[in-house]
Amino acid sequence: MNLGIHKFADKKGTASYFVQRRYGNYLLFSENCDQYNYEFIKSKGGIYKQFIENTDDIKESQGKLFDIYGAAAVGHFSPEPTHPRLPLEAFNKDFIDKEIRFPEFENRKHILLKQMSKKVVFFGKAYYLRSDGRVFVNTQDHTQKLHQFFIEQGISYAFFSHFQKAHLLHIEHGKVYEKDIH
Repeated sequence: MNLGIHKFADKKGTASYFVQRRYGNYLLFSENCDQYNYEFIKSKGGIYKQFIENTDDIKESQGKLFDIYGAAAVGHFSPEPTHPRLPLEAFNKDFIDKEIRFPEFENRKHILLKQMSKKVVFFGKAYYLRSDGRVFVNTQDHTQKLHQFFIEQGISYAFFSHFQKAHLLHIEHGKVYEKDIH
């Protein structure tokens, strides 16, 4: 199924996700990559907003995304910081999208949204998908908790910004499957 979600990954096992949206495309966890396929992004209509976890992780590439597409960074910022290269917008204050939830729990962030009639979740850097399909937060195995979360929330796909091999879990009929799409 084409969800309109595209992965930009680096060799360190980190990824950003380009999500095609009706009213403007998003780049989720844009700080995870240094290089992007700008022609591909342009062919899909550019980037409206880039979501980031932490202003300390902003690099030159996020400023370039703003220069090319006008994509300001959205995140949980407290206190309200500024950045010399990139405008910052606080989620649910400066920027609101009622179709997106960007919760923060104990400095762990994830983004929930409905994409092509499927509920999907994108996990930030605190979550690590290992090659055996287990999910760790620091040294703790959170696999069972997350599987329960997927079922309770009706999540169909879980994308990870930090991973060992595959970056995606597909949830169907109460079962979780590891996948790798590009």
